[in-house]
Parts: sequence; C-alpha cells; structure tokens
Amino acid sequence: MLWLATFSVDRLDLLGGGADFVLTPYLALTPLVLVLAGVGAGYAAVPLELPRGLRPYALALCALLGLVLLSAVLGLDPTMGARRSVHFLAVAVGTLLVALVLTAAEERDEVLARGAELGLALTLLVSLLTVWAVVRQGPPLMRLGPATLDLTPAAYGGIFPRLSGAVLDPNRAGLDILFYVFVLGRWGRPGVRRRLWIGAGVAMALLTLSRSFLLAAAALSVAALLTRGPFRMSRASALVLAGLVALGTGALLARPQAGTAVADAAEPFGARLSLREESTQDHLELLVRGVGEGTESVRRAALGVGYGNAHLVLQDIFPGNKYGNFHSFYVTLLVECGVFALLVFLVLVGRPLLLPGPWFPMVAALVAFNLFYQA
Repeated sequence: MLWLATFSVDRLDLLGGGADFVLTPYLALTPLVLVLAGVGAGYAAVPLELPRGLRPYALALCALLGLVLLSAVLGLDPTMGARRSVHFLAVAVGTLLVALVLTAAEERDEVLARGAELGLALTLLVSLLTVWAVVRQGPPLMRLGPATLDLTPAAYGGIFPRLSGAVLDPNRAGLDILFYVFVLGRWGRPGVRRRLWIGAGVAMALLTLSRSFLLAAAALSVAALLTRGPFRMSRASALVLAGLVALGTGALLARPQAGTAVADAAEPFGARLSLREESTQDHLELLVRGVGEGTESVRRAALGVGYGNAHLVLQDIFPGNKYGNFHSFYVTLLVECGVFALLVFLVLVGRPLLLPGPWFPMVAALVAFNLFYQA
C-alpha cells in the first residue's frame, strides 16, 4: 500500500541531498517489497500467477530497453544517457515485478484501494504543507531526519498556486491523482468513504490547473463509458445536480453583481485553457521543433540523439536545464531514441487498447496525457 501511495513521489529525497541523485521512495521501497514478497512466497509455497498478456508485454519492454540502451551508448552524452537508462530500467522492471507480486496476492483489490486512499491522503497533506510554507514564507526544504521534503510551490502566472501534493510537477501530479481516483472507482468498496475520497481527489486534481490532466481525464471517461455501456445517472444524483444549479441560478439572480466578480476572478483560469496562452504556443513550437530534430538525418531518425539527451539540443530554449524536453513523450522518444523505439512503445501501449481489460481506461488516459506532456 505504501509503495502504491508513493511510487511517483519526487519531493521527498531520502538521502536529504547527500547524493547527486534523488533517492525517491519508489527506488527504496521496490526492492524491499520484492524481498518481502519473495520471503512470503517461499514460506507459503504459492506459485506466482502470470497474467495472460505478460509475454508480449515483456518482449516489447525488452525491445524498448535494448533500443534505449543502444541510443544512450551512441548518443551525444553517453554518460548522462547511461545513468538515465539505468533509472528507466529500474522503473520499468521494478513496476513489472511488483505488479506480478500484487497479481498473485489474494487481497490485491483491497491493497489497490487502500493504497489509492493513502496516496490521496499524502497528496492532501503535502499540499497543505506547501500552502503553510508559502504563508509562513519559510525555507522550502523541510527536514525529516536524514530526508528532506521539498515544499517549493508551483504557481500559474506567478500568483495562483498549483497544488501538486508530493509530486513536484503539477501535470504529473494530476495524472497521479487520476490514477488513484480510477483505482478507487474500480476496486474501492461502495459507500460514503469511497465517494468522499473520489470527490477530494477530483478537487485536488483540478487545483493542479493541468490541461494534460483534463485531456487524460476526458480520455479515461470516454474509455470507461465505452466499456460500461450507456451512461446513466441515478435519481438522487440528478436531484442533487438540479438543486445545485437552482441554488447557483437563484444566487446570481438575487445578487447580479456577484456574477461579475466571479467572472473576473475566473478569467485567469479561463485563459489557462485557451489555445492562445503563451505556454500553449511554446508547447506547439516544441512539437514542431522536435519533429525537425528527430528527422534531421537518417542516423538520427534511426538512433536518436541518445536517451535522456533531449536537453542538449534545447539549450537555446532551456539554457542550463538538464531536464529540458519536447513536452510530448512521443516526440521526445523519437528525438532521443529514434523511430524504431517509438514504434515499439506504440505497440507496448497500443495492444492493451485493442484487447480491453480492467485497466483499459487508465491506459487510454496515459496515452492521451503523453500527447502534450510526458510521464
């Protein structure tokens, strides 16, 4: 449950800045989970249950890892590429092994649901701590023994805080919360507790002000409707919705000046969704630039500039930033690893879309999210 709640946390450095990389909870907990599961399986003599789609996924993953390593070795900065390839290997293989352990567990549905609740609770807690740090104007780093928690806030327009919980990037935080909400909606026990957590999750996701989250949420909703049949609203939900609409309409009729105030306050958030917004134009320019970089030559189209090396060709846009990328996973993968790696990745995520299972809506959300961002 703790692994599920913290697998994307990157505000917490368990080494407290004592190394040249961030030791996230994922990197620390993954081997621990696998060791404890191995000990438990050994005592219980329970055979590991292998999912039906494991072999094609494993083959595609191995092919992708091979192309990533090849591009890293032959890339612009082999040292950086090698380090980031090792991290990619740890993430890809670690999640696969933990997923296998969870699949074999009898209480897997309960673990998923409780892990999602714990993840949402952690998101809420760190968001409140971030607000507290801003109000107190204290240091952005909180010491937790040898570890440090980075409470640096993200802000839209330098004014509105984008609350992202335990994840530094608000866009990835939105995807993270969407995952937890999906898990609770699919495997959580029906009741008030589940509804409260899902409602809190939706509210927190909206406060990230992430357009990529909205795109992913739209894809997830459509995919869920396609797999569940026609959308139906209960009588109670319809009455509550109608009551809220009536209440809001009555308030605006009673105090028309309140409508102007609300519109003025919401104007910056509306601009956030506009295609004319500055960051939107920057993203579009990066996409065009990425396609040009990825097809500059036959060699680059085949091998790319090296995994984790996209920032080297974007120094004119992100000077001194070693995390610069093209704000689209597909374009960045094309530039860094070449067209063959991109095709393998499309097979990796495309097959679950052709053979829908319980995770089909979340895979659709991930595919949509990575169009204009990357996770």
